[in-house]
Amino acid sequence: MERCGFGCWLAQECETGRTIGYVGISVPTFFPAILPAVEVGWRFDPTVWGRGYAVEGARAALDQSFTTLGLDEVCSLPHAHNPRSLRVAEGLGMRMVREVLIPANARRGEVLATFFVITKAEWLAGRPVSPTRGRRGHTQA
Repeated sequence: MERCGFGCWLAQECETGRTIGYVGISVPTFFPAILPAVEVGWRFDPTVWGRGYAVEGARAALDQSFTTLGLDEVCSLPHAHNPRSLRVAEGLGMRMVREVLIPANARRGEVLATFFVITKAEWLAGRPVSPTRGRRGHTQA
């Protein structure tokens, strides 16, 4: 976070305070072939899958990426064999570009990922409306 000025957020359940994962943006240094890039990513405890936490957190991260940080494009690299993560990327309005093979490192073997992107223009044109914010980020009364 100190190098880039941004990073991932710890995700906790409001009701219990239990840590359930993380979500946010980072530079995907594990895959130099796509650099320079900023990635939106998420990882949650399987016990909370299907509750919308990944979508909610990733939307907030993308909104910050494009409105606060002024980035032009953000990517995502969910595992190609993880249909739930693929649906999150698609639900965010991201476009699939291609499948990519991420090389093995000291912690894991090779990973087949799906490379998604979304541009600032695409995000702002299709940005979802939340209960407290209007289409362009204006607070609703």
